[in-house]
Amino acid sequence: MSLCTEILRDERGQALTEAPIIIVTLCVLALILFQPVVTLYTKMVLGAAAASLCRVVATDSAAPGSGEDASATERLLQTYAEGKIAGLPQGSAFQVPGSLRLETTGDAHAQEVSVRLSLDQKALPFLGLLVGARRDGTVEVSAEAHSVGALAGADLGADYEYSPVGQVPW
Repeated sequence: MSLCTEILRDERGQALTEAPIIIVTLCVLALILFQPVVTLYTKMVLGAAAASLCRVVATDSAAPGSGEDASATERLLQTYAEGKIAGLPQGSAFQVPGSLRLETTGDAHAQEVSVRLSLDQKALPFLGLLVGARRDGTVEVSAEAHSVGALAGADLGADYEYSPVGQVPW
């Protein structure tokens, strides 16, 4: 009978009962670490796209709001923004399809040009509670860029530090 008791007290099966607990804990930790990385990557891509769009708006004298082609220019900028964020993987963890929003102010003649890009991103269920996700489980990720219009001050007879290209400084 003592041999049977020793066999039942053996600890060789202990790892079999502890493995599921450890595996589940590691998977949850990996998911918790995955969400901030995805959000940061999305924000970096949006920041680069916003900076590029800001340069386009700052050098375009026919920016939105400056005439009859405003809606065409707005559509062109929206298409350009969609092309710039095309590097984001498809999937709601990175972006909810069709959620890209573009806001621009200023043009080539303005003292300040700004571009704001934002999109919705699906948050993980537990992390969504911590970061204040909306009822549909999405959070807004946005990036802004600011610049000075390329022709700002040109109509005021501004004095250039360097002469414009193609003009002799004397």
